[in-house]
Amino acid sequence: MLEVIVLYEETILDFCNHLYGILNIPISYYENNMISLTPSYNTLDYLLVKPYEKDLLSSKDILSFLVTSEYMYYGIVKIKNTNSSIIIGPISNTKPNSNTLKSILSSLKNASVTSLDLKYYFDNHALISFEKFLKILCFINFLCNNDNLTTDDIFGYKNKNYESYISKAYTKSSYESKENENMHNTYQFEQLYLSYIEKGDLNGLNKLLRNKVNLNAGIIALDNIRQSKNIFVTSATLITRAAIKGGLEIETAYQLSDTYIQQMEHLNDITLINNLASQMMYDFTERVNSTKLPDKVSNIVYKCIQYISTKTNENITVSDVADHVNRSRSFISRTFKSEMNIELSTYIMTKKLEESEGLLKFTDKSISEISNYLCFSSQSYFQNVFKKNYNLTPNEYRKKYAK
Repeated sequence: MLEVIVLYEETILDFCNHLYGILNIPISYYENNMISLTPSYNTLDYLLVKPYEKDLLSSKDILSFLVTSEYMYYGIVKIKNTNSSIIIGPISNTKPNSNTLKSILSSLKNASVTSLDLKYYFDNHALISFEKFLKILCFINFLCNNDNLTTDDIFGYKNKNYESYISKAYTKSSYESKENENMHNTYQFEQLYLSYIEKGDLNGLNKLLRNKVNLNAGIIALDNIRQSKNIFVTSATLITRAAIKGGLEIETAYQLSDTYIQQMEHLNDITLINNLASQMMYDFTERVNSTKLPDKVSNIVYKCIQYISTKTNENITVSDVADHVNRSRSFISRTFKSEMNIELSTYIMTKKLEESEGLLKFTDKSISEISNYLCFSSQSYFQNVFKKNYNLTPNEYRKKYAK
């Protein structure tokens, strides 16, 4: 049985220092509602927490969080039977653009801090997804309080004051929507485009977007730009899940989603944001269409596919794949060929070559760098295999298709 080690107050400072060293995220340690330590020794850690300090420290829950209008996350874990707390944040999954930096700067009300200071600060901290942020909070709570909360538990917290606030806000919003005939009408549209993405149906998606009616997604931000960005992030999450369900490799789907969200955060025009959202739908649908799995792929073959997608830059073999799914080499080779109609070794090579296509088209990496990155035995072998599959050398392919 796993022995749980609970952190006591005298070791919490060391814990904060180690956590900062591992995660590279802003961490602040509080005693008696006063800041005691920031492991980075950067005054911006405190200045950026200060506008939200009161809300975080006044929470009645052991663990709570908030998300700002700039889409920055802050979280707090209160250590039981002490007057101590750990606050993490600001954390984001994208680098803030110039407008976001201006907004953050205005909330600081500190003349000595510049936009350049903030840019340098965020450039030197890790980008963390919201889901990972919640998991970090749960991990801190587990070690400090021996309390095994999950992310689901966080959303399940009941705070009577907050419930009352939400109830009042909901009643007012519902009344105003009905009075102004301003009702949500996105559900059917959403279900249709997600079904087209899951099926990889480009024609269906194209017809849907051409004939799109005026939609009302409700109010989820106080300004129109942030509203569009929040809707974009929500859509990206749904689209990613639909694409994975349709057979797109998990790592590919999440990396693509993160890339689109990061690009979106640099935009400050609603039309451009909406155009990027349409492009994102088409891109995911096209990728699902081109990588569509057979209808009855077994769970074990699906695991093989997902594993290979994360190992294209390693010297992966059929034996490695078999070991990953805990099956014999002969069994997994036979099963994979039966379900996918392609030899497992050939599939591994195909995925490496597909990745090399992207590197040739969208980067300036040399042929030697690409060959080494994808773990080909030699540059000449990579060139020979590439030409055999594409009827072009890597250099010829780059000249023809480079973006």
